[in-house]
Amino acid sequence: MASAVVDTSRRVGWWLLLPALLIAVTPAIVHAARDATADPPTSLAAATLTGKRTVSGPVCIDQAQDVSGSMKRYAAQRDEAVAQLLSFATRELRGDDLLAEAVFAGTSEVTLPPTSLHTVGAARRPAAAIEDGSLLSPAVDALSATPHGSCAAKALVAVTDGQIFDDPAELGAKLKGARYSRVYLMIPGVHWTQSGDAISELPPNVTVRYFRGPDELGVAFGEVAAALTGERLSTRKKGAP
Repeated sequence: MASAVVDTSRRVGWWLLLPALLIAVTPAIVHAARDATADPPTSLAAATLTGKRTVSGPVCIDQAQDVSGSMKRYAAQRDEAVAQLLSFATRELRGDDLLAEAVFAGTSEVTLPPTSLHTVGAARRPAAAIEDGSLLSPAVDALSATPHGSCAAKALVAVTDGQIFDDPAELGAKLKGARYSRVYLMIPGVHWTQSGDAISELPPNVTVRYFRGPDELGVAFGEVAAALTGERLSTRKKGAP
């Protein structure tokens, strides 16, 4: 009587393919899970920093606030966004992380020397009379002249409508000399259409961000902090302190 022959080729082949299938499918699963949890915050009040902080020392944020006449209508939005940043920083950043501030138009003045982000409120002072104009370079000079101590990472954040009239090459050299790892221009609106200003010939390490209202500007501030610390800005869970 002929013995029965069992064909196991299909079963053996399937199990041999399983590791390859898992390798192929796992990245897609992880990507899908990441997308499912990706929930960008709509305001800093609803934001938190997640992930591991990758810098060992303090991070330093220098703000240059454009106070020229063309920016007056955005002053309230800017001030509200800064208040959101300070509340967020007290909750999410370290006490040795620093904020400095200068205002600028035709000239510039430091209104806040590098100060712990947890104690900024009492340290800010009003600016004296600033000459008319729109030059960012004097603010870079003024901020660079203030002692920051040892910053593990440092960024310049300029809130301006983009109508700045520095010589592009000179501004680029000053930004490079200030050793900012990141430079951001925060501009009201949704795009930039004007040409001929320094913003039209920005150095390669400058990022332009647009905002419509204080919440969007506040979130942009939070994203700067996250970029410096190496963390990610996410939406806080409901009920989190």
